[in-house]
Amino acid sequence: MENIDQHQIEEPQGTPRVKIVQRNAIAVSLIYMVVASISHMFREQAMNMETGITLLIVVIFLGGILITQNQVRLQTYMGFMDFSKAMGTGMLFVLYYAVIVVIFDLLFNTLIAPDALAEQKELLYQDMSKEDVDKTKRFFDLIFTPVGAAVMGLVGNLFFGLLLSLVGSAITSRNK
Repeated sequence: MENIDQHQIEEPQGTPRVKIVQRNAIAVSLIYMVVASISHMFREQAMNMETGITLLIVVIFLGGILITQNQVRLQTYMGFMDFSKAMGTGMLFVLYYAVIVVIFDLLFNTLIAPDALAEQKELLYQDMSKEDVDKTKRFFDLIFTPVGAAVMGLVGNLFFGLLLSLVGSAITSRNK
């Protein structure tokens, strides 16, 4: 086994990180699109499994981050990657994933299923009292539009992606 100095660890040696991140973000985004489309097609049955579907999406998201960080560590940095490079890789993945998913959601909510957000808002209102509906109507009327949902999706994906990237970085970073 040859000696590896710190400079070799810090400099990428193999497959470019961006290439790995883009490939994996596209793959995980496609999985999200399939789950979202199936959930919409079977929305009555999916309503009973809403928590499970959300958990499935989070697990797939975390899995995508972990796989990406691990592949970058092995293929780009020769098996060693410090926490900051792992975190940067995770957030780069999150950024690509979030942009792809938000564009999909925007197209989905405007072209494919323009009634989906209105249905979700009505279901939410059913569980609320009249006073609560009056208090939250302006806010819900804003976020239950395609653009509002896209903004909320972008913020949500970036926030939870940051948390999941932290977890992933702690697991996948390896120092010499």
